[in-house]
Amino acid sequence: MNKPIVKSLLDTDLYKFSMMQVVLHQQPAAQVQYRFLCRTPGIAFTPCVKAIERELDALCSLSFQPADLDYLRQFDYFESDFIDFLSLFRLSRRFVRITAAPFELVIEGPSGGLGTAIPWAAGYRTHRCGGYRCLPA
Repeated sequence: MNKPIVKSLLDTDLYKFSMMQVVLHQQPAAQVQYRFLCRTPGIAFTPCVKAIERELDALCSLSFQPADLDYLRQFDYFESDFIDFLSLFRLSRRFVRITAAPFELVIEGPSGGLGTAIPWAAGYRTHRCGGYRCLPA
């Protein structure tokens, strides 16, 4: 069994956090969906879905640690209520669904505050197939 790729919720870029804060503050009731379309011909994600599911299970077990929140506080564009939200945040696996269509992965979440995290969470290298190789179609 492979170790999870993501070991910290900070394992993403600051853009994802800034977008999460904007959606939380400006559109808290928005329904959020992340769609990854592989434009590389001949790549099928179907063989990777189980590995991605395992990665999402591991991701949903993570929470922000005090040191993570302290790191984010150093950026003056993150408001204190957003950092407080992150201190309580944990992805719920029951709201994250993946479907594999030819050359496509879709991750959806509920409306409201937790849904704002779906595009941010989807940035966690889901296209790497949990460390497994995607096979030609």
